[in-house]
Formats: sequence, structure tokens, C-alpha cells
Amino acid sequence: MIETIRLLPSEWKRLPREANEDLPTPDQCIAVVAIKDTKSIGRAFLVSPVHVEGIWIDPASRNKTVMKRLVDGVEQEARLLKLKYVFAYAVDQQMENYMERLGYEKLSWTVWRKAL
Repeated sequence: MIETIRLLPSEWKRLPREANEDLPTPDQCIAVVAIKDTKSIGRAFLVSPVHVEGIWIDPASRNKTVMKRLVDGVEQEARLLKLKYVFAYAVDQQMENYMERLGYEKLSWTVWRKAL
């Protein structure tokens, strides 16, 4: 069985990560982790402005229900915060397809970023 849990800041060492990956810090977001048989098999962050970010799923657990469970987990956290919307960004067609299947609506926005 797969469960999703919100990590406390003291539990962030449990976050699965890629080598040299920059992750947000606990004061910047909420982390939700997918757990199967005591192993972290996925993660997602709820980040302000409120959007889903940092989705990662262990390669052996992909093409299952982990992504839906992670997104459901961050949406639950957003509801607890009384938020009305949550956003997600997609960098490729595969992610766009996932988000559409999860009920997200594609908006006609352009997103800009500047490194500081």
C-alpha cells in the first residue's frame, strides 16, 4: 500500500532527491512524500505562490498511482490552508497530459523567471 504524508521540517532528511538537486527549504514550502513499505518512493512540494513543484518518483514506481497520490496529498494540504486554487507547471507534453488527467486546466499564461 502507498500512503502520502506531510513531512515536518525535522523529517526533511527523508526526502528522496537526485544528486546535486536544489530543493526548497522547509520554511519555503510543504513537502508531501509517498511511502511504500517504509521507503520514500516519491515527493512533491506545495510552494508559494501556491503551485505543485518538485515532483519526483522512484523509477521503479513510475507508471503506477504514485503521482496521483502525491498531487492529491498537496491538494489536501492546500485545502487545509483554505486555498481556492493550486497551480502546476509543465515542461513537456507528458507532464501536461498527467496534469490534464488529474483535472488541471491549461491556462494561456507565459511564466517568466529571473535567477538572483
